Amino acid sequence: EMTSSLVGSEMCIRDSAEALCRMAFGQMGMENVEIKCAAGNLRSNRIPLRLGFRLDRIEVRGEQLADGEFTDLNVYRLPRP
Repeated sequence: EMTSSLVGSEMCIRDSAEALCRMAFGQMGMENVEIKCAAGNLRSNRIPLRLGFRLDRIEVRGEQLADGEFTDLNVYRLPRP
């Protein structure tokens, strides 16, 4: 069970990502926005999905972690509305 502070933190991250998307499409005129999440981090992967992003591709061994291990990255894409 998630505590209220974890739920609040996830909402803050989601709200920040949503604001960055508005800026990317509005002020910057971008055509797409991508978010990359470690494949095994389910909480992080929920955020782009809740914002309407779709899984675009998987980058195998896309990021090296602090312990030297590599992790796959799920790459989510949201086109300009």
